[in-house]
Amino acid sequence: MTLTLAPTAGVFSTAATAAAAEDAPVVILYGDSLAWESQDHFVAAVTLGTDATAIGRSFGGTALCDYLHIMREDAATLRPAAVVLEFSGNRFTTCMHHANGEGMGDGDAFLKYLDDARTAVRIFASVGTHVYLAGAPVSRPVPGSFQRGRALNVLYSWLAFLSPPGTVTYIDAGTAVQFGSDYTDELPCLPEEPCADPEGTSVVRSWDGVHLCPGDDSHRDRATARCLVWSSGAYRYGRAMAAPVIAQLSR
Repeated sequence: MTLTLAPTAGVFSTAATAAAAEDAPVVILYGDSLAWESQDHFVAAVTLGTDATAIGRSFGGTALCDYLHIMREDAATLRPAAVVLEFSGNRFTTCMHHANGEGMGDGDAFLKYLDDARTAVRIFASVGTHVYLAGAPVSRPVPGSFQRGRALNVLYSWLAFLSPPGTVTYIDAGTAVQFGSDYTDELPCLPEEPCADPEGTSVVRSWDGVHLCPGDDSHRDRATARCLVWSSGAYRYGRAMAAPVIAQLSR
């Protein structure tokens, strides 16, 4: 799969944003479906909280390796002040397959994400960009299977710990939609969000136990996969990813 991102609904091309880099700091969010669901809230939070130009580059089912060529272009042309990388472990696209076309197992996929995360850090370190590695929320437990997100969260936090100070930061963003470290379907409503439930709680995860849009797939637009109802999970996750970036740019 060759990934091309067009300037549509929260996803912007390099050409559409090159001019902005001359006037304001640039912040870019790269990611898979979790970033896609929450990037509008991320962009809004960064834009309102700083003078930066915030850009979302995400698409469901993608992996970190799908974006490396775009990252190289962005580093050269936009020289972003900060980037956030949110990737929870997809292995559907061609770059996550072996040379013979077979998909990668857990071990090989983990090592591939480690190598690609290191490559991404090197790309942006060359232009002085602060890299934020965002942890994903854990998925609903499935008997006989590891919980999606946990292994890569450890990888990202380890990579940030071993990086030179002030260059790479791990964001434990997944906990924004969890009760502690455990999978959570509902959380108390936030003061600023819609709260129709009489018990004062908001659904923060999808029916599949992975995504953030509440309810079943009838709550998604078939053409764009956008959530058609208020998504407390997307709001919380997007703002959690944005918070440390806002703090950095506000110093």
